[in-house]
Amino acid sequence: MFYYFRMDDIEESWKLSSCTILSNGWSDSKSRSMINFLIYSKYGIIFKKSIDASYKAKDANFLCDLLDQFLKEVGSKHVVQVVIDNASSYVITGNKIINMYPSL
Repeated sequence: MFYYFRMDDIEESWKLSSCTILSNGWSDSKSRSMINFLIYSKYGIIFKKSIDASYKAKDANFLCDLLDQFLKEVGSKHVVQVVIDNASSYVITGNKIINMYPSL
C-alpha cells in the first residue's frame, strides 16, 4: 500500500520527526556541473533544488556556503544529518558544517 503526502505535509513533518539533507554533485558529458539537494524524512523524499555549479570552483568554501544557506532555508534545527560526497572538498565542508551546527 502506498501513501501519498502533499509537499507541504512532508515539510511540516520535519518539525516533528526531523529530516536528512542529501546532496550530490554530478557532471554531464560536456563537463557542466550540477549540485542537487534533496530532503528525506519518514514521510517521503523531496527534491528541493539543483544548483548550476559549472562556473564555480567546487572548493570547500563554496560548498560550505552553499550548504549553510540550504540549512538555513530548511531550518537547521529540524536537520539531524547531512549526507554528502566523500571527495576531499566535501570532507572539509562536512567538518566545517559540523563546527557551525553541533547538533548535526
